[in-house]
Amino acid sequence: MIISEKTGRLTLNFIFLAIILIVGGTISIFAKNWYSIPLIIIGGLVLSIFFGFEINTETMEMRNYFQIMGFKTGKWKSIKKVKYIAIVKIKTTRNVGILTIAGTESNTYHRINLILENKKIISLHSGEQDEIMKIAQNISEKLNLKIYDASSKKWIN
Repeated sequence: MIISEKTGRLTLNFIFLAIILIVGGTISIFAKNWYSIPLIIIGGLVLSIFFGFEINTETMEMRNYFQIMGFKTGKWKSIKKVKYIAIVKIKTTRNVGILTIAGTESNTYHRINLILENKKIISLHSGEQDEIMKIAQNISEKLNLKIYDASSKKWIN
């Protein structure tokens, strides 16, 4: 059985570019400019790009994948020696400034890590706490692993 999670897509800059290519190409086709067909195809390809990870529970392998038009690519890695799942709370701060006004912006998000026997860490996904907990629970049930919440220093399950 394969656990598959889509974790994201390209940034908004690329999505807006793809939409502009599709709209511009479509308008050009009405003007009988057939050279704009590649623009529509490129825009569609960009909109179909996703990222994620898959875990094969039978062979105990995982991969981070890149998906375009439904085709996934990524290299499988062995995770046979996974001890537990760790959820880590991460706080980021960045300086923000406009002309003479300065300030800081802080964000908090959570990350799912697989912890192997040799203390190696495999990072799976980052996001909001609720989303991360759902994914961690799903993986925990399928792989029969415990979940450790590093922020509260408690075992979940």
